[in-house]
Amino acid sequence: MEQYLYVVKPFEYRTETTEDSQADVKTLTEGDVLHVTGLPLYVDQMGWFVEVQINDDAPFSMSIPSMDDCYDQGLLFTEMDLDLAINYYEFKIDQSLVSKNEVSFHESKHALDRFKQLHPEFMKA
Repeated sequence: MEQYLYVVKPFEYRTETTEDSQADVKTLTEGDVLHVTGLPLYVDQMGWFVEVQINDDAPFSMSIPSMDDCYDQGLLFTEMDLDLAINYYEFKIDQSLVSKNEVSFHESKHALDRFKQLHPEFMKA
């Protein structure tokens, strides 16, 4: 089963050191799609990794605990997370219209537009 994660907030991922002892830094920006392309793999003394690909870039190995941390911090969303955020902000817009709260309306509309731009279903349209 293919899995995609959507970058909601920009962050950098520092890969494990390479042969020349330099860490490779991957910069992920809002709107990037992180495609999990492989099965988890355990590397002795380093932990669990999975092969991922940012947009159409070359695949690389990402630490699963690092991926979990990014998810827990709200940097990465699943498609279902995006669905829930869109649903929540549509509700908040309805609430602000009923209460005639213009500030809340504009904040909620801005957030709704942002999450719709990240959602694959709305990106196709």
